[in-house]
Amino acid sequence: AHPSVRDYLLVTLLLALRRSVADSLTWGCLDTTIWTYSMLPDQRGNKTREFVPVPIPQYLVKKVFEPRIRSGARHAKWIIESPKHPGRPLRSVRGSLEAL
Repeated sequence: AHPSVRDYLLVTLLLALRRSVADSLTWGCLDTTIWTYSMLPDQRGNKTREFVPVPIPQYLVKKVFEPRIRSGARHAKWIIESPKHPGRPLRSVRGSLEAL
């Protein structure tokens, strides 16, 4: 699977995020000092409509977030950019799952 697909699946499963939240992961909501991702009250998929800081496990920090932070090709806004649609977030892994 493409690294973006792998990372999308890991983040979605290990953080227990709704697909709509995982579709819109931005660098602005990531706190690298305490490694949390903040779901904002108006964020798509946040049904509680409250500020929710989600702790990120060290495994995800080492395997997903730190490599993406160090990458020279990282997108300015999206944490997981679509490999097929540059400049947009990865929103679906259906094609990859069917291929697997």
